[in-house]
Amino acid sequence: MKIFYTICFLLCSSFIFSQDIKVTGTVSDTSGNPLGNASIFIEGTKTGTIADFDGVFSIVVPNEASKLVVSYISFVQQTITVGSQRNFAIVLKPDTQSLNEIIVVGYGNVKKGDLTGSVSSIKAKDITNTGALSVEQALSGKVAGVIVTQSSGMPGAGANIKIRGINSLNGSEPLYVIDGTPINNSSAGSLNSEDEASSNISPLSMINPSDILSVEILKDASATAIYGSRGANGVILITTKTGEIGKGVIYIDHDYSINQNIKTLPLLDANEFWLTRNQANLNAGNLNLYSQQKQDSAVAGLFKTTNWQNAVFRTGSTSNTNVNFSGGNKDIRYLVSTNLLNAKGIVEKTDFTRISNRINLDANLSDKIKIGTRTYYALIDSDQQSTSTNFINTAGLNSIIQRATRTAPFLALDAISSLDGVEVYTPTLALEGNDFNNKISQYLINAFGTYSFTKNLEFKSVITYQNRTTAQRFYQKNIFPAAFSRRGWAKTSDIRVELFTNTNTLEFKKRRDFLVPALRKLGFGVPLMPEGAFYVYAKLPAGLGSSEAFAQSLLEQHHVAITPGTDFGTYLAEDYARFSYSQDLETLRKGVERITLALERNRGI
Repeated sequence: MKIFYTICFLLCSSFIFSQDIKVTGTVSDTSGNPLGNASIFIEGTKTGTIADFDGVFSIVVPNEASKLVVSYISFVQQTITVGSQRNFAIVLKPDTQSLNEIIVVGYGNVKKGDLTGSVSSIKAKDITNTGALSVEQALSGKVAGVIVTQSSGMPGAGANIKIRGINSLNGSEPLYVIDGTPINNSSAGSLNSEDEASSNISPLSMINPSDILSVEILKDASATAIYGSRGANGVILITTKTGEIGKGVIYIDHDYSINQNIKTLPLLDANEFWLTRNQANLNAGNLNLYSQQKQDSAVAGLFKTTNWQNAVFRTGSTSNTNVNFSGGNKDIRYLVSTNLLNAKGIVEKTDFTRISNRINLDANLSDKIKIGTRTYYALIDSDQQSTSTNFINTAGLNSIIQRATRTAPFLALDAISSLDGVEVYTPTLALEGNDFNNKISQYLINAFGTYSFTKNLEFKSVITYQNRTTAQRFYQKNIFPAAFSRRGWAKTSDIRVELFTNTNTLEFKKRRDFLVPALRKLGFGVPLMPEGAFYVYAKLPAGLGSSEAFAQSLLEQHHVAITPGTDFGTYLAEDYARFSYSQDLETLRKGVERITLALERNRGI
């Protein structure tokens, strides 16, 4: 009996001690402001929760020895042991190192701590660790709100990038800016328009990901503040690496990988195909399609099966070599890089070769004068095939994948393409008959110079030259001589895009440093601190109505001119306005006083 009670006691004790514990609490910063969406996880597990808008959270832990890991962007992570406490008031300290991180925002740079707009940043290590062969691949799955969709599985195929959904203004693609230079991101359409999505090559495929230092993504109205309507769909800022002070170093990196199609569609074999087709004909009320001998052969499994999927697929490979030479001193820094990429797709006759070269130079001619250049050249040579899976027959470059899944599985690879006198367009014949080559070359030269008049006034001039040529060659051999009199047909396309731009900016730091804090004190939300412009893009305080109405009343009643956000785009445009600081400080002070008066009258003070 004692043993029985002992066992019961131990079982009850085990039950008591193994009961889950509910823990509640709040998460705030050092000023007492709640940190909504803060993450709370149980250390060593994937179990966690997120604090609500007021920073309140609730979580169940297995025991008192459990540790909670509390984190929030730009704040120092904190780990606490539950113990006997059931409610916690957690205070996170700002991560000063993170807040001092420099983020590129268009015309210049800004500290992360001064940034209030929606900007995501991806650093070099996050790009190289992915092993991505293009910028689009590097962005995939890395940033919330950014959707990357590959148009095809072929090497170098273009991709559609959308930031926070689809807008109608200027399409839906974001604006790409490389080292401060907006680039033309339009893809050259395929010569076969019905298979265009399968054969587009994005100009971004020409950029070597190993050359990239960081990628910043402007998601909200701050993009239109800098780039106008061109930034209505967001802006992706690409900054390339520069030389570092020190002795010249040569870095060589080589990667090689293979790619295989690990799964094919389960299709009928030759014998099943014969029997199924014949039975379908009988079900339709017709006679047998084939002789009794053929039917008996099919039942006995005598027909040899040809797997067309295996015929068009192969083991692909990727060879990627990078050579980098960089160094410099306090007066001059340099970086020279070369990349050779050779990729063979898993579909026969789909090959992609990229050769790229980059020279980045920075020089300090004096304490006041700085110059530099970003020079880039790339060449792409791509052999392509249609790999569409939409099962739409085309008159030109027919889909190899489509043919591999729809062609009868009983023809030998070297047999005459005929079934009972009817010509059959087999996948191997499609591969043999179609040749599609796409060559793209691109130059991008960016030369800049800055002159510092004073500590608070700097002039910057940027000259850019872009040149991109596209040469497409398409040939299709006629494999149906009985049906067509012509032996084949060819199409060619040559496109050249040449752009020359000159941008000059004058920076007014002292005026900016007065206006921005003044606007923020009045309740305006400034998404970012300008670093090269002469205006501020600010979100209006609540209750002022549309930006157009506020701008009109401010001009008519208080004689202060601002520009409504609707002049620069559509995204949240009615909530934003642009304030210039091109006037002298005294004029700016009077303007702020009048804006203050306008806000007081609006609030009935």
